[in-house]
Amino acid sequence: MNGAKAPTLDQLIEEYKSLPQFCENVNYSDEAAIKKNNQSVKRMIKIVKAIVKNYGGSGIHKLKPLLDIDAHKTNLWIATHLLEEVEVDEALEEKALDVIKRVSATDPLLKVSYDHWLKLYFGTAEN
Repeated sequence: MNGAKAPTLDQLIEEYKSLPQFCENVNYSDEAAIKKNNQSVKRMIKIVKAIVKNYGGSGIHKLKPLLDIDAHKTNLWIATHLLEEVEVDEALEEKALDVIKRVSATDPLLKVSYDHWLKLYFGTAEN
């Protein structure tokens, strides 16, 4: 055992909140920026999975306030990750879907992307 202490729930949430900044306005001609973006997305997903696995419902409850953080589209990231990675109740699903629809409507590229994502989510996308 390496003796490193596992991060606390609050530490994981703070780390999650710090990651969306690396995904906003990525310069796709900069290989380092693309790599940082991809690493950040993968880490956000790992954090959500770890919180669910280690903290269950109380962890999910602590993730809910991230749906209200507009900075760096944190709310859009957590909404997507909750719906993709977590068994959510109807109220949380509704709030996450509302965030996705509201935030994606602010940007034409996001709108196209999330309109497709929503079709896949609801199983209405054509193959």
